[in-house]
Amino acid sequence: METKRMPYSTDIQLEPIKQSDGIDPMTTEELEKQAEMALDCLRTVGVDVASTCVDERERVGTRDGQKDVEPRYSVPGGANVYGLYAAELINYFDGEESDGPSRLTEVTALINDGGVNSGGHEGCAANGGFNAVMGLICGDNLGAGKEYARNQLGSEFDEELYDEVVANARKVVESGRYAEWDETKLFDVLGDEAGSAIEQLNGKHEARTIIRVDVDGMTVDQTELHKLTNGEDSFINDEGFARRIEAVMSDGPDAERKQQLARHAREAVMSALVVAVPNPVIHQINIR
Repeated sequence: METKRMPYSTDIQLEPIKQSDGIDPMTTEELEKQAEMALDCLRTVGVDVASTCVDERERVGTRDGQKDVEPRYSVPGGANVYGLYAAELINYFDGEESDGPSRLTEVTALINDGGVNSGGHEGCAANGGFNAVMGLICGDNLGAGKEYARNQLGSEFDEELYDEVVANARKVVESGRYAEWDETKLFDVLGDEAGSAIEQLNGKHEARTIIRVDVDGMTVDQTELHKLTNGEDSFINDEGFARRIEAVMSDGPDAERKQQLARHAREAVMSALVVAVPNPVIHQINIR
């Protein structure tokens, strides 16, 4: 169901992308209201502002004690961790024997040089659960992830590319490289920058919507959305920001194909995270 408010439009997918047994989906009216409020919370993102994760929970500050958190671009795990997902799923490190922290350090340098700001938050499932998400992509969520990607990408979906993403995820899991991974690896890589770059969140995973935002230079301010909706939070993923990270990690020979591979990887990660979080029902809203 599509609605328009110039210059932006929302596409509400009425059927939930996740629904546990015995849990009612949101009504059309509830979804329309959430989409309208999300539009009201579109804000410009400053060029020097850190990034964060798609996590829906209330932002209450940063590790260094700041209480006011500016609107941040959101991708799974934040820019650094999402860059690592992209790198592994397009086989960026082909043949290298480096460990996980070394790879995250390399990704961080690459995205920062490409103008992408670091960031994340404490208690991040996409970061701390990196190995588990990879396992879902190549394991229990393989079929559902492929179907989700097919629905999201439409005519751009390429099953061979998606299968390559799955194969790369399987290599990651079989390597054992991230078996002992935890979220502190990101904090260690960021060093002193972690104080301002890492957010602190409050509350439980209770969102019933994920909003995929494709508006140049803007995001849905999760702090404002939390206030406006009286706590009816939404996961937020910024598509343009994800593309920037994917472009950095795909640079070099065969860049166009690598970007297409990374585009399929994005859907694999998104689908796996929807399964990984404890929220019993999730609908999707697109803003563009």
